[in-house]
Amino acid sequence: MGQYYGPLCTKKGVSGVVINGVYRDVRPIQELGFPFFSKSYSSRSGKDLVSVDAINVAILVDDSLIEPDNLIFGDEFDVMIIPFGRVKKY
Repeated sequence: MGQYYGPLCTKKGVSGVVINGVYRDVRPIQELGFPFFSKSYSSRSGKDLVSVDAINVAILVDDSLIEPDNLIFGDEFDVMIIPFGRVKKY
């Protein structure tokens, strides 16, 4: 994920990205105001090192099961995952 994919995600209607790894181009993504969360950052490019395996499927990240309809909230310190079935409507 770099400075080119942030604007592309915004155009495609993606509301944010969570990466179980590192990314680069921190400042351009921050300037977009695009919600982006990762374990860290690196100057090394991920080009030809990453690929999309699936979209809208359940995944296991560390010890957390993440379902496509989960709500995800994050800040500069952490990311919180809430199963959609546990959300109350007010």
